[in-house]
Amino acid sequence: MTTAALTPLLSTYRLQLTPDFTLHHAAALVPYLASLGVSHVYASPILRARSGSAHGYDVVDPTVVNPELGGQAALQALTAALRAHGMGLLLDIVPNHMATGHENPYWMDVLAHGRSSYWARWFDIDWLSPDAELRGRVLVPVLGSPLREVIARGELSLAWADGWMEVRYFDHRFPVDPRTAPWLLEFGLDPGSEAARLVAPLVTRLRRLPSRAVANVARREEGWQKARATMLETGRLVEEAPAVRAHVEQALARFTQGPDAPARLRRLLDRQPYRLAYWRRAARELNYRRFFNVDELVALRQEDPVVFAETHATVLAWVSDGTLDGLRVDHVDGLRDPQGYLDRLRTEVDARAAGRAAGAAAGAAAAVERRFPILVEKILAADERLRATWPVEGTTGYEALNELENVFLEPAGAAEITRRWHHLLHDHTGALAFPRVAYECRRKVLRESLASDVSRLVRLLVPIARREPSVATLDVGVLEEAVVELLAHFPVYRTYVPGTSDGPVTADDLAVVQAAAHAAWEHGTANAAALDFVVGVLVLRDVEARGAVDATDRRRFASRFQQVSGPTAAKGVEDTAFYRYVPLVSRDEVGGEPDRPLDEAVTVLHAASAERRERWPLALVPVSTHDTKRSADARARLDVLSELPTEWWRQVLRWRRMGAAWRTMVGRRQAPDTNTEYLLYQTLVAVWPTTPEGEGVLPDGDALAELRERVNAYLVKAVREGKSRSTWTRPDEAFERAMAGFVDAALGTPAGAAFRAQLGEFVTRVARAGWWNGLARTVLQVAGPGTPDVYQGDELWCPTLVDPDNRRPVDYSHRAELLARLNERFEAGGEARRALLHELLQRPGDGRLKLHVLARALHARREHPALFRAGAHVSLEARGGAARHVVAAARVLPDGRQAVAVVPRLASRLAGGAPPVGSVWGDTVIPWAGPLKAGPGWRCVLSGGEVQSTASGLVLSELLTRLPVALLVTDRTTG
Repeated sequence: MTTAALTPLLSTYRLQLTPDFTLHHAAALVPYLASLGVSHVYASPILRARSGSAHGYDVVDPTVVNPELGGQAALQALTAALRAHGMGLLLDIVPNHMATGHENPYWMDVLAHGRSSYWARWFDIDWLSPDAELRGRVLVPVLGSPLREVIARGELSLAWADGWMEVRYFDHRFPVDPRTAPWLLEFGLDPGSEAARLVAPLVTRLRRLPSRAVANVARREEGWQKARATMLETGRLVEEAPAVRAHVEQALARFTQGPDAPARLRRLLDRQPYRLAYWRRAARELNYRRFFNVDELVALRQEDPVVFAETHATVLAWVSDGTLDGLRVDHVDGLRDPQGYLDRLRTEVDARAAGRAAGAAAGAAAAVERRFPILVEKILAADERLRATWPVEGTTGYEALNELENVFLEPAGAAEITRRWHHLLHDHTGALAFPRVAYECRRKVLRESLASDVSRLVRLLVPIARREPSVATLDVGVLEEAVVELLAHFPVYRTYVPGTSDGPVTADDLAVVQAAAHAAWEHGTANAAALDFVVGVLVLRDVEARGAVDATDRRRFASRFQQVSGPTAAKGVEDTAFYRYVPLVSRDEVGGEPDRPLDEAVTVLHAASAERRERWPLALVPVSTHDTKRSADARARLDVLSELPTEWWRQVLRWRRMGAAWRTMVGRRQAPDTNTEYLLYQTLVAVWPTTPEGEGVLPDGDALAELRERVNAYLVKAVREGKSRSTWTRPDEAFERAMAGFVDAALGTPAGAAFRAQLGEFVTRVARAGWWNGLARTVLQVAGPGTPDVYQGDELWCPTLVDPDNRRPVDYSHRAELLARLNERFEAGGEARRALLHELLQRPGDGRLKLHVLARALHARREHPALFRAGAHVSLEARGGAARHVVAAARVLPDGRQAVAVVPRLASRLAGGAPPVGSVWGDTVIPWAGPLKAGPGWRCVLSGGEVQSTASGLVLSELLTRLPVALLVTDRTTG
């Protein structure tokens, strides 16, 4: 492959690659994406993952392209297609973890050889557990019952596969430690047989293997390779020597048979480098770090330069040869040292990409990226900023997503909905205030699913405490409570105290820890001395004055603490609190703060946009992602509720009266409970189908059955995530059946006909306003600073719920056909164009209006890359009767080139369900001021029309006539 210059990053289109949508499918899609105006395909992970993986984050081999996605040949085909259309590839990589299981050869080698495996350094395993049962071993919590019960039921077996012996438990496979293999090979062996003669050299080799001590890595590897060579010398033994094959098969079968088999099998398992265990033991006893609380995803030690080099070699080769034009780093906060990792990644990437800019064609230098883009998945709190020292282009944009969302919420209406929700749940004491809910949920996950992580922290803390006179006599439980309380009150995902170096603790990190400590002291249950001690250790207080051992221990604790605070926030808030605190669920989004004041939302958006342009001009700006709790279009419709709080609550109470006949009692509790039922009503409003004109329809047949299935699946996930009535680990099946019965009665029976009719009528009331919200958000997303990121399928209206609902197949043929027809009619100009725009405005529900606006805006970015990448962000202030219903901003270059975005907000209050165009704007105007200058040269790229100059400025009743949104561009320069 000829190395190509880096493609300038202007916009991305996220593709979720699966065995059913491969790299070959992606390559075939490139012409359509080019016509849409996209500059980069943003691909989900493509390294080899577990068989059938629907997302690619469960990597089992970081050195090869996933064959289920088409392999290396398919990747080359995609790259070639992208290059042919002047596009690039941004790849999602997963440095934090890999999947466990028999498909991961590195993990299997660790299970076979323990600490003496060469690959043991890859995985973040606590080999020095205080539990004698686990010291030097890995807990593997996959059993459906305690081990003794599994053995008694005969659910474990032995087999020969892939050239070695393994233990099997249903679909799970575990290798036999080669040092213990002689026991199996000689079991029932006739000393004088041909099998004994052939097996003897191998048995000798295996008995000479050194122990599993970490110091024996090289010797163990050498001995194992010699043993395997011996196997080859004797005709691959089992595979090719009939006598050996017959003996081994018989020995393995007999080993698990007879009255002595349970004890014999238990002794064999006790000698392995792993400990098979009941899956419920994982929460408290797991001795390897995971991705959040997912036992099947084991963390990697990227702080080790060798591990980094080996796990990144393939990706870095793709940087060198021109395959990739950017990287997205998944879950950077999970790493022990994010700064160190990113510094190393930047150095390696830049070294490999250095020649690509130099290789650009003459005259193209201005269009070449100055450096290879690296973006990080980092969840920022509302007042938190990305570390300026990180050598990246920015985040994947959840902060931008929430800033955009808040603009389309009516502050007073959102507050009224929240007040009524508290009243509905009889919360008269503030127990359900969001900070309290978030705190309780953090504590819950720390005491349950993250208990093993807490235990590991406490084990690190106790030796330090015993050397500290002020806390030396405190009980371990007191120290643990202090750790839990500090984590439960942490206001951000994590801090970046340098646990692996001698760097200073920043003022920002110190302020975060002090804020958490103050909240824990004021509202929590921790002992004050213990809490102060934990804070001191975390912020490395006086660490320079301490002995080397104590200083090292403190830095180790700080590193581990920071790797637990992120999962605490993710699992406690996003995956628990957001399913309990549901007054207006469009605010319950990744990185969001659903109680944040909304009065200054427009001002906050402008300030954040200006800062993004100054500091992170290439940062992603998404509105939907594969991880969002619901799509942008679902949220846009729900945002309208904030404009209709009284009407919404009147409807909710009416539906609750109807639903009384469908509720049941499970035990002594109502099913569904009030909060879940209320969440259901919001969910139905968000996804209920409409006609192209905006009327709620009454689906039947297959459409209604599919909707019921989607909603039921979502509610099961919601209640299990919320952990109040059911959980993933202890599902309340009776409650879930009752909940499904309620949904089926409402959506699938004649008795629910009146409910469905009312639901359709209410959706008719809010659907159009939701579309105007969606259009406005699209224009702001594409025109503002940063890199607009489009999630697969979102170019048409896409009201979806949390995954897997948002991973459903996308009909790209339909989209490509629609776009081609739109372009043909729009580019014809004249009456054909005017007729098209009129038709789109009258039938917004078919999605063509959104597709048209998105494509035209994306093409504007490609036609004016300097303006949209580097142009200053200037907020514009409207005047007149509808001024509060306008968001407007300009992008400005020093030479005078400009773009202006003008969009509506709170459109339901402004125009009801009608399009917010023409006379509804009254006397509202954006004056000629600041960068805006009267005169010729303005063109709206969305309507295709020239903008007439007036003395007063941009008159919205004239500007927003054919469409409710405008994106103006001028090529006028100061010269």
